[in-house]
Amino acid sequence: MVFDSAVDPDPEKIWYRSNLDQSLAFESRWEDFRRWVAKHHDVYGLGATPEAVQGHYDDVRAALATDPAGGKVGPGQFHAAFREAAYYDDYWAMRAT
Repeated sequence: MVFDSAVDPDPEKIWYRSNLDQSLAFESRWEDFRRWVAKHHDVYGLGATPEAVQGHYDDVRAALATDPAGGKVGPGQFHAAFREAAYYDDYWAMRAT
């Protein structure tokens, strides 16, 4: 038998609970990313506070909802591009540009 999973086998945590835990972890990493971008406001100009960075992100997402970039990139694609930042700190500079 081969086990190929990182899922907690506890019946109280399997899948649904694991997904909720992952969502909390992503929220924490998103906060880390926004703090980092704000710390480097002089480089990226996206906001000097995590809240300002979030506001800029929200504004861009809203604009893409009404006018997709190149007619193809909407808010879903924009959001997906930032998902990788939750996994890898070394993506942060690329996502902030």
